[in-house]
Amino acid sequence: MSIQNKKTLEAYQKVAKNYLASTKLVNSTYQENAIRAKKELQDFIKEAFKEIPKGSKILEVGSADGENAKYIQELGFDVTASDVADDFLNTIKENGLNLIKFNILTDDFKDMYYAIFCWRVFVHFTKKDSLTALKKKRSYNKWFSTNTINCESTMILDRR
Repeated sequence: MSIQNKKTLEAYQKVAKNYLASTKLVNSTYQENAIRAKKELQDFIKEAFKEIPKGSKILEVGSADGENAKYIQELGFDVTASDVADDFLNTIKENGLNLIKFNILTDDFKDMYYAIFCWRVFVHFTKKDSLTALKKKRSYNKWFSTNTINCESTMILDRR
């Protein structure tokens, strides 16, 4: 794991509670934009998951507040949310979701998942971190989705 990612994890561990609160404040201040963005994301998720059998086990990496995991669960999937920051994990737990503390760069998969979903996770990774995560999943999972360019502006998209 890169030094940059280690620093990111340390920062989220310290500021996750404030991050969640500020996100709620921004979303309430700019409701129209927040509603539009949420709908666009949910449309993307629905489209991305349409060929995955209902009931399949899905791991969301970097769940933060768990909203994406909750939506994926509502679509009929067996979802496990994950993050590394304790305040994110507490929020996920309060939302009644299955959860694990999991770092895709350093932790081994303890279970088999049909799909892994990452949203705004790889933006924190160097190219080497990104490739580490992608190589790790190839041994265990059938499907992977992420939306982002990593911190080095390298497009990372892998969908089987």
